[in-house]
Amino acid sequence: MLRRILNVLKIPPVVGTLLALGIFFLGLGVTRFGAFERAELYIYDVYTRTLANHNKTDPRVALVLADENDLTRYGWPLSDGALAELINAVAEQKPRAIGVDIYRDQPREPGTDNLDAAIAAHDNLFMVYKFPDVSGLGLDSRGAGIAPPRAAAERDQIGFADMMTDADGVVRRGILFLDGAGGQSGTSLSLQLAARALAEDGICLQSDGTANNFMAFGPCPESDDKPTPPEKLNVVPPLHGNDGAYV
Repeated sequence: MLRRILNVLKIPPVVGTLLALGIFFLGLGVTRFGAFERAELYIYDVYTRTLANHNKTDPRVALVLADENDLTRYGWPLSDGALAELINAVAEQKPRAIGVDIYRDQPREPGTDNLDAAIAAHDNLFMVYKFPDVSGLGLDSRGAGIAPPRAAAERDQIGFADMMTDADGVVRRGILFLDGAGGQSGTSLSLQLAARALAEDGICLQSDGTANNFMAFGPCPESDDKPTPPEKLNVVPPLHGNDGAYV
């Protein structure tokens, strides 16, 4: 029996097939344990930078920035009154959504009442906050996080801006949702703004209607009793540990 097996192993097609299978399973195992991840991510980063057009702008998005002259004129951090004036000025342009990427966990007098009024007056306004520390995710947040203004939190006009950094110090992923201790959950500022902007076109962020409760975009439901049919939804399932180039 052993001699017959050895004779079969001398047949070139058999040898070639066994070598191919061995190389395949060896490569699969090495990839499974992340041996190629650093090289793959380097190639991915180079490819992404090559495609990026830093001079291209999106006419649908406007950034309002502060430079050194603004800091000299208004001081830093901006008072609540100055921030309220800025929000109202932007709101006069009738944007679909307004995102304020300035932490405001404590009142900055003068003008706190004006800021609270501006938040209440514009339901398409979302204020940033930092989510409390979530162990093991590599977030840039620490400790208890940074709270949003109370007036915004009471109206759920808030979104976190935490980032997830890979082991090599590069940010490649954007977080849409976070769950914390005690049942606390949060939605990212970017998703809040995107969902609000799409709602103007009749496209709503909603559940896929299954037990999985996956995120989905689709035509806004007519009512709570008439959800959007599943075939009209674009479902966004969550990523898992071995999806893509990550292991």
